[in-house]
Amino acid sequence: MEPIRKIPLGVEDYKIVSRDCYYVDKTMLAKEVASLPDGSVTLFTRPRRFGKSLAISMLSAFFDCKDAEAKTYFQGMKIEKEREFALCGTSPVASFSFKDIQAKRSEELLRQTTALIRNEFFRHNELLNSSAINEDDRNYYRSFIDSNMDDIDPTDALYRLTAMLEKHYGQRCYLFIDEYDTPIQNSRERGFYDEVIGFFRLLYGKALKGNSHLKVAVLTGVLRIAKESLFSGLNNLIVDNGYDSAFPEFFGFTKEEARALVEYFNASHSFNDLWNWYGGYCFGGEEIMNPWSILSYFRFQNSLKEYWTNTSTVSVLSEISQESYASCSDLLKRLLNGETVEMKPNFVVSYADSLDSSERLVGFLIATGYLSVNVENKQRIIIPNNETRIALREEVLKRYRFENESFSVLDARQAIESGDAERFSLIIKKVLLHSFSFFDFQQERSYQAMVLTLVSILFEDCIVKSEVNTGQGRCDIMIQPRIAGKFGAVIEIKFIKAKTSQQRIEERALVALKQIKDKEYAEDLILLGANPIYAYGIAFFDRKVAIKVEALNSK
Repeated sequence: MEPIRKIPLGVEDYKIVSRDCYYVDKTMLAKEVASLPDGSVTLFTRPRRFGKSLAISMLSAFFDCKDAEAKTYFQGMKIEKEREFALCGTSPVASFSFKDIQAKRSEELLRQTTALIRNEFFRHNELLNSSAINEDDRNYYRSFIDSNMDDIDPTDALYRLTAMLEKHYGQRCYLFIDEYDTPIQNSRERGFYDEVIGFFRLLYGKALKGNSHLKVAVLTGVLRIAKESLFSGLNNLIVDNGYDSAFPEFFGFTKEEARALVEYFNASHSFNDLWNWYGGYCFGGEEIMNPWSILSYFRFQNSLKEYWTNTSTVSVLSEISQESYASCSDLLKRLLNGETVEMKPNFVVSYADSLDSSERLVGFLIATGYLSVNVENKQRIIIPNNETRIALREEVLKRYRFENESFSVLDARQAIESGDAERFSLIIKKVLLHSFSFFDFQQERSYQAMVLTLVSILFEDCIVKSEVNTGQGRCDIMIQPRIAGKFGAVIEIKFIKAKTSQQRIEERALVALKQIKDKEYAEDLILLGANPIYAYGIAFFDRKVAIKVEALNSK
């Protein structure tokens, strides 16, 4: 009986995975790449830990003519039955992974990049004594590998390497670049984006634009860096972002692949349970499961918990500006509350862009793996699974954490459920003081969005609605229990534009409370059997707040 294969968690070397581990066969990607026209450049953008590095390693192993044993790594794989298998181990390849290029200063980041490129030059030491290489190329090669790295200008190194490989082998070169955007993301976080984007614009531009020595180039990353910022003039670039994908099945596990994996390792939970936790993604109409999470599940004793979200380096809400947060928070609240959101995502976003619209925010969250689309309607936005729902909720909660004091969800919820206006008021004041800029709050809807998001997180087991037609009017926020006999509340918010006294703010809160009662906003909650029901009148001016509360019934 064949021994159980190892779980390839975190192993990105195809040769090792194909030999020792359970490999979900993605080798038909090599067939697709071989079919691309000469000189084409394809960028695959997918969330982190979705198999991009393993895919690049597989492509390198398949095409690279430097390994005489290349075909042995593909025995029994799908590609072996295709006519393109004849191309295995027959072409020059230059392959790079930028996933570990991170530094605190631009000089160090560029030095790491130069060292990475130089390692690939070393790997191709056959060029040094090649009769097909002219003296100018040979001198460049020697200079590049022998010089002090601070004295090297590597911006044309990729182009020169592909040119020398074509001359030596007599055929065009494959160029594979993994996690092309990691250094750029790092530079933005560290504050030297402009310098680094300029360097990579030259590096990629020379290697990819009009390079007659290039057979095919494949790049992977999380986000597409805006064309005008990085790929200026690169007319041969095709971006496969997963949303509109010609290659949906090659990153992540399809349902069929996931079922086979679950059966092979004899999962302790049902496939439906695992899908609800780690599946739900949709790439190009194909339903996909997160590979990192399901492999982690098997590695760590079949335990259902978060895995992928603890590895992601993209802080989602940190990308949302203070000015745009108010408009975005309603979207996040609706999704977290299980409501339907329909829109066409805007994927023209990058690490330098502000997320100034819901469409751009959704495009960013889909690209980074926190959201997806419905498989039957790709303009219906969804939170794909339990893992990402928990992660997104935690990201939202980061907005409500204060210096030297962590936000207590339980304490805040208990304050609202018990009608403790003083404690609720204190929590709101801390949010206003520590979590938001004054410029977020120039109109009532901004305060409403802040309270709405906070309440939605605290009462995720309830139905939280805004602008609800009820009674004789429309209330700002309603907390509706899913089961009769549970807590419900109506919240009405008032905003004072002109500078005023605390007494005046208190009076406006009483006006809001009276409005709830006079217009019978709690009528729907009464009909649903909510108990207790609290009415909250809240008034704001700048960072000042007053909250008035009244129990409309009691247990």
